Amino acid sequence: MKRAAAPVLLLSLLVGACGYFNSLYNAQRRFAEAERSARAGATTQAQAAYAEAIERAAVSYRKHPDSRWSDDALLLIGRARFAMGEHAAARAALNRVLEQSTDEKLRTTASLYLGASLVRLGQPDSALAPLDRAAAGTAGGSEEHALARLWLGRARLDTGVAEGWDDLGFTAGRGAGALALEASLETAARAVAAHDSTRALAGLTALAHNRSAGARLDTVFVLLRRAAGAWGGAAVSATLPAAVGREWQAEARTAMRAERAALLAAGGDTAAAVTAALAAAEQSNGEAAGSARAAAARWLLAGADSVGDLAHVRAVLLPAINHAGALQHVRRVRTVELLLEQGRSGEPAALFAAAEYARDTLRAPRLAHRLFLDYADAADGTIWAPKALLAALPLATESDRSALEQRIRAQPGNPYVAAVQGTPDPDAYYAAEEQLGRSVGRLRAAAMNAALTGDVRVGRAVAMLDSLRRQAVQDSLTASCGALVDSLALKGIRADSVRAACSRADSASLGRFLTVDTLTLRDSAATTGARPGQVRDTLQVP
Repeated sequence: MKRAAAPVLLLSLLVGACGYFNSLYNAQRRFAEAERSARAGATTQAQAAYAEAIERAAVSYRKHPDSRWSDDALLLIGRARFAMGEHAAARAALNRVLEQSTDEKLRTTASLYLGASLVRLGQPDSALAPLDRAAAGTAGGSEEHALARLWLGRARLDTGVAEGWDDLGFTAGRGAGALALEASLETAARAVAAHDSTRALAGLTALAHNRSAGARLDTVFVLLRRAAGAWGGAAVSATLPAAVGREWQAEARTAMRAERAALLAAGGDTAAAVTAALAAAEQSNGEAAGSARAAAARWLLAGADSVGDLAHVRAVLLPAINHAGALQHVRRVRTVELLLEQGRSGEPAALFAAAEYARDTLRAPRLAHRLFLDYADAADGTIWAPKALLAALPLATESDRSALEQRIRAQPGNPYVAAVQGTPDPDAYYAAEEQLGRSVGRLRAAAMNAALTGDVRVGRAVAMLDSLRRQAVQDSLTASCGALVDSLALKGIRADSVRAACSRADSASLGRFLTVDTLTLRDSAATTGARPGQVRDTLQVP
């Protein structure tokens, strides 16, 4: 009987050991899955996998707390707790590893994550010693050493030790991986907060060259905008290359280049901003490209001072007609165009409506100023002409204000001028406002409706041509030259030129030959003969 007990005992020990090893193995496997999910940005999946890894590692530790692998289980628990943001629990597990483990490799890793947990708990002074041990105990070229230097840099800077910048710089200089990205973001963020322009701009430049930064665009944009607020858009945009993010995916690259265009605009260089935004839009045909074109249109409108500028804005927007922002701008521009057509057809009040719409909706103050003056000239001698002059006054340049004020003062009996001068005639004022408001409101509503329901086939055609042109420019060697010419219905010399450029893989010429002349295209609202507001107001308001 006693002899039979030994094999049974051995078997039970083996079964228990197998269960223990299975639990630890499964915990490690789930931890690895959690790390992969975290790197991919799948936070929910990562959190679930970390929690399961902790549960399985805890089972292993509780069953065999004195096993040679119990330290591995504790370390895994500490790292998973840290990854989940449970820093106090992570500190407890990692301290236990250091208390009981004699394995130097495990102790080094535990020191690293213990120091990181202490930094997150707001105890950077206590974090310095374990992080120093971790940095000293890891090979200089290893990923773990770079991670230790990253956290050591944070702890040192939090305690006022300037050498922390060197630690961050060491990790930031390790190529273009996730750790280098994290260190560059940390450098830029701390430098912006410290108003250290040299380090901040250097950090932002490093981010622009890091191929992993495309996955952290929101953070990068926040840093760029804060830096621009501190040192100006011109200074920040100058640190970013024109080909910023060239190794990123197309949509992220377009968004980053559009952001650089926004910095140029903030720095006052509108012309360069428009050029940069349109160049960014050429990189893709997605949401970022549409946003870039819409931004370019806003900047063009802000500087537009003639009706002819509206045609340029439409040409910029039409290739992105499927983008909500671009489509909205197209309709707004078309609304002003329709109102101006009415103004030229003997409806002067349409000029006033166009001026108000340009000022309030298009955000085109210079154009609005011009249109208010046009209305004042067209309606000279009417009760409403001084109202237009008064509306133009705050939009005028300093050199124009004197002449405008003189014209306004020349009509002291006008109810609008009297109201401004402090001697109002309420009855005359409100009667004039009611008449003008009714006429302007009718004209504006009709123009907006016509712009809303107008034929968008032109925009769709332009978008198709723009897409084909982009594809040909980006990949001219694989373009089917004959099919390209046929699909665009090109004839004569232009067809021969496109076919020859395509065959030579001459991207520059191909892009030039395929440029769409959107100014020659009209939508149905302009060709049917229907005009908004054909029935004149019975009051005959100008």
